[in-house]
Amino acid sequence: MEAGQLVIVRLRRLAASLVVPVLLILSYQQYATARHNLYFPSLARIDHAFAVTWGWHGLVKDAFPSLQNLFIGYFWGLAVALAAGVVIAQVWWLKTACEPILAFFLALPAVALLPIFLIVFGIGAPMHQFLIAQAVFFQVLVNTVDGMASIDAALIESADVFSIRGWRRLMLIRLPAAAPQILGGARAALSIAVLVTIVSELVGSVHGIGVVVLNAQDNFDFPVMWAGMVFAAIVGIGLNFLFTLLERPFIRRSGLLATKNG
Repeated sequence: MEAGQLVIVRLRRLAASLVVPVLLILSYQQYATARHNLYFPSLARIDHAFAVTWGWHGLVKDAFPSLQNLFIGYFWGLAVALAAGVVIAQVWWLKTACEPILAFFLALPAVALLPIFLIVFGIGAPMHQFLIAQAVFFQVLVNTVDGMASIDAALIESADVFSIRGWRRLMLIRLPAAAPQILGGARAALSIAVLVTIVSELVGSVHGIGVVVLNAQDNFDFPVMWAGMVFAAIVGIGLNFLFTLLERPFIRRSGLLATKNG
C-alpha cells in the first residue's frame, strides 16, 4: 500500500472513530441549551469551569497528588504481581492452593475493601496507594498465572531439546509467550487503578480529583463537577494512549506484532 493510500485509510478510520463522540457532544449541548437544567450545564460553562479549576494551581493542588498515588500504587502492584505470578505458575500445588483466593479477590470490587484500608492505614496517601496496588495486583497476577500456564507445550519441548532451562527458559520462552495476556491484564488494571484512585478520594481526602468532584456536587456547583469528571476521563484516556505507545515496541521486539516488512 502506498504512503498516500495509507494516510487516507488512517484518516477515514479516525473520522469514523469520531462520529459517535461528536454526535454525543452535540446532542448534550442541544439538550443543555434547550432545557436549562441545573444538573446539565452547557459546554461553555463546563469549559469555563475546566479552565478555572484545572489551571496550574489546580493541577498542583489536586491533580498531581492523585497521579502520584496512581503511579506509585500501579507500579508496586504490577511489580509484585509479576514476581508472584511467575512463582505461582511454576509450582503446581501452589497454583492449585491459590486458585480459590485469586477467584475471590478478582470478583470482589477493589473499592469494597476501602473501609478495611481506612482502618488499617488511616487517612492519607499510603491508604490510597495500597488500595490501588491491591486492585492492580490481583488483576495482573491472575493474567500472569493463566498466561504462563497456557504456554504451548511445543515451546517447552523445544527448550528441553536445546537445553534451555532455569532463568534462560523463563526470560526467553515463558515470559515472552505469556506477554500478550500479561499486557492485557496490565492494561485492564490501569483502567481499574484510575477508577480506584478517584473513588478512594471520596472518603476522608483533602486534595485530589475525586475531592474536587465531591465538593462541587455538595456545593451544587455542577459545572465544576462536570469539569472534574471530564478531567478524570482525559487522565484515563491519556494513560491508556501512553500504555499503547509503550506496549507496541515491546511486543514488536518480542516477535508478537508484525513489523512493516513482515
